[in-house]
Amino acid sequence: MTYINTFFLIASSLVLFLFAIQSFALELQLKFKESLQPFLRKTTSNPYIGVITGFISTALVQSSSAISLIIVSLVGTGAMTFSHSIPVLMGANIGSTVTAQLVALKLTNIAPYLLVIGYILNFLPGKSGVWGKPIFYFGLLFLGLSLLSSQLDFLKEHELTTSIIMSINSVYWGILVGAILTILLQSSSVTSSLVIVFAIGEILPFELAASILIGSNIGTTTTALIGSINLGREARMSALANTLINLVGVVVVLPFLSPFINLIGLLSNDVGQRLANVHILFNIFIIVLLFPFRDKIEKLVIYIMPLKSRQDQSPG
Repeated sequence: MTYINTFFLIASSLVLFLFAIQSFALELQLKFKESLQPFLRKTTSNPYIGVITGFISTALVQSSSAISLIIVSLVGTGAMTFSHSIPVLMGANIGSTVTAQLVALKLTNIAPYLLVIGYILNFLPGKSGVWGKPIFYFGLLFLGLSLLSSQLDFLKEHELTTSIIMSINSVYWGILVGAILTILLQSSSVTSSLVIVFAIGEILPFELAASILIGSNIGTTTTALIGSINLGREARMSALANTLINLVGVVVVLPFLSPFINLIGLLSNDVGQRLANVHILFNIFIIVLLFPFRDKIEKLVIYIMPLKSRQDQSPG
């Protein structure tokens, strides 16, 4: 009976967290949706500004999947060129690491205050009221993480957990697990948050947790790939470029992954903060490395997806 109760406590905490983070991201997307598309269109002609735009947009809506899908859609309608979309997608990768930084700050103690403030604001008229739901869901997010953290001793001590962790305890398996988990959850923010919580709870070893975070970079690109299927050729090219950027980045770092993870890990004694640092610095390193070669990425994508017919020139 104790096992059943603990299982449902863990499951309900996880469900609460997933509901909160999805609702939080959705509320932010609704708030910024009308202003985001014009903002993206107007600020992407300069590649450097494009990277900053991608970062800010993703940090605001807390979802690189959503931003990449918007970018791909803009390319599909002709509102943004394929060439201009590449720097924005690069910036979105960095912006996706903001959630991990927030979780690493261990803001679970302020969850009750956010819940009460958000609930009250929701009933107020005017501009104050529109922020009620995002603040409420933000508090609910940390409440879910807090409840999940309180139940992690059970998982840590369970033989099944130990055997699973031992069977995948390598950076290569970690990358694969991170990619698959993010594809299933359709959110790198969810993956990174859970990984950091599990690492803080001493369920995941630091190096394995870091490799899962890095693998989530590959998995998060599938949303744009799927969303671009029914759009035009250039939209599909942007989605493919997004995948290649993340995939090439992981492949380039792969031979030096363990030293890279451990070196960045020295920047902090706190496990959560160390993992958040690995996540953001890895993405910054990849963008710095690949940014000068964005024209080569563009040519590679055009080579992979040559123009075959007039039908490819239009959406659908």
